[in-house]
Amino acid sequence: MKSLSQLLIESSGLFLKTFLKLLGATLSYFGCFVLSLIAILVVGVLSMFLLSLTGWVYTQVVLGIVIGILVISAIAILSFMYMIGIIKIIQSENTDQNLTINEAFKESWVLLNPTAWIALLAGVKVILWSLLLIIPGVFFAIYYSFSLFSFLIDGKRGIEALVFSKSMVKANIGKFVGNLLTVNILGLVFYLIFKKIISLTFGIPDKMHGNFLAEIGGVIGIAISVFIQFYQYAFSYLLYEEIKKPVTPISLKTA
Repeated sequence: MKSLSQLLIESSGLFLKTFLKLLGATLSYFGCFVLSLIAILVVGVLSMFLLSLTGWVYTQVVLGIVIGILVISAIAILSFMYMIGIIKIIQSENTDQNLTINEAFKESWVLLNPTAWIALLAGVKVILWSLLLIIPGVFFAIYYSFSLFSFLIDGKRGIEALVFSKSMVKANIGKFVGNLLTVNILGLVFYLIFKKIISLTFGIPDKMHGNFLAEIGGVIGIAISVFIQFYQYAFSYLLYEEIKKPVTPISLKTA
């Protein structure tokens, strides 16, 4: 297995190679979310205005709840699609398939349901184990960390994705946890350093105080966190490919 330093260097190269396309994809998904939110709010406000003319108070309350559910659903759907699109773009660039942003968007929509189903299965199993004992819940959360990668990269569906993820992670548990923990700590350190440098360079306050410079500082902070997330996705993809190897078959009952 490659060393941590090798993975960090290769992740840096993959990050630079995919940066512009990932940035374009991020802006595209964010634009879709904004448009969806505007459409939901416009229809909702107009509907509530029309209902206010009838005096149906309870109907307005129900409509408000429906609008809230739609907003939450839009956030969940586009969050899943964003994650799928980012992973597929990183995979395509690493394998020289040159997937376009539009193609990634379409593919993320097609893969949405099975991806959400795997996430639901993993989440339910982790919660159930956590209700019994906290420690097993933590371990199963770690074991299933690559269940979505198992589907998006290797086409494993449902329980099979959980089994595949558990098999590879369990066989490399020390290096897996150590590598991911290290890259997340490095991400946090770089975020704090870059934010401090920008704050000192442009005189932007670290804390929000309601002024224009503070707002700029907040936007820059979000941008930095997104860029770091790009790198972490690239690292996770390469780590997945590195620890993926033939493993002893595990019964679906042990997933």
